[in-house]
Amino acid sequence: MNNLFLGYRLTTNDQISNTLAYYRKMLESFRISWAPENNLHLTLFFYGKSDPKKVDKVQKSLVDYSDGLKAMDFEIHRLGVFGSRYQPKVLWWGIQQEAQLKVQSRAFFEYMQAQGFIMDRQNFVPHITLAKIASKLHSTAEFWRNFEQIQQQNMAISWIPTHVDLLQSQVEGNGATSYKTIGSVKLQ
Repeated sequence: MNNLFLGYRLTTNDQISNTLAYYRKMLESFRISWAPENNLHLTLFFYGKSDPKKVDKVQKSLVDYSDGLKAMDFEIHRLGVFGSRYQPKVLWWGIQQEAQLKVQSRAFFEYMQAQGFIMDRQNFVPHITLAKIASKLHSTAEFWRNFEQIQQQNMAISWIPTHVDLLQSQVEGNGATSYKTIGSVKLQ
């Protein structure tokens, strides 16, 4: 079984591509696995492992819930790290509209529970995963110096998603993860 989640795919543009190229250059001496730009997304709701027989029910619930859902204007405004100061694990972008996304995610969570789905109760942190960091860095001090230099750059990337998508993660033969859209609803 693959993981299912609801999210907004990031539509890439020159600003996003150039920003990511700058990050890769600044952090090129570290073993970092960068997500392909076509995999970038903002998770709204994580279903977890899902029985393939339930996918149709999830898609119907998505369509029913999303009817009339309006597009939001997002601003990507910060670069963050999950993990510790000693062992950073994931580079991610934060969204200025975090509070609104949490409300939207909570409403969908409650709707899906009412539909009979057992939902994962993890704390929702709206973010776009950019890269996974190797388990052992050759110099955490150098990593944090470079990271802090990147953070000093003025970053404001506007983005308006046009669809909310039901996505399924798929692990490829080389260990990389890709995301397949299995359902999509156009936002108003």
